Amino acid sequence: DEMMKVFVHERGKLTSVANDCKVQITFNPEAVAQYRLIGYENRVMENEDFENDEKDAAEIGAGQTITALYEIIPADGYVKGDVCADFDFRYKKSLDSSSLPLKLQVKEAASTGESFDFACSLAAFGMIVRESQYKGTATTELVKKLAEQAAAKFDPYDYRKDFISLVGTFESKEEK
Repeated sequence: DEMMKVFVHERGKLTSVANDCKVQITFNPEAVAQYRLIGYENRVMENEDFENDEKDAAEIGAGQTITALYEIIPADGYVKGDVCADFDFRYKKSLDSSSLPLKLQVKEAASTGESFDFACSLAAFGMIVRESQYKGTATTELVKKLAEQAAAKFDPYDYRKDFISLVGTFESKEEK
């Protein structure tokens, strides 16, 4: 199944379209009192390395997307619609040696969709498996519910259903 996924369904993603991709989020302290990145602990760079083109970073393949989730606590003075953060992105075109910057101001999301629900289910499952102190009230039931909602809307290759099955296997082993 994994070979089919990589070499048939995702074959076009093996071509790198952006190299040394770096993302930096700067939260607005007037809008966000506290924040925490969920996952990606092994990918964190020092602030001074963000603009350093000599520091290697991740590649993004054609059609690939990357999702980073942050848990935030709004500041007392936060007003809906305020700028919450600045999103800075740097990347190199395939043969270039210097990076190009992109910048975007982040406000509250108008709505979320099935991809966000699925990403949340994956993050919650990761925290459950790792017995993270930050898992809060997350349960495998919540993980399956979010994943099932996402799979019902979009799952062309049954990857999301496979994940739900994996969660079920995890539950079975935990019960023993």
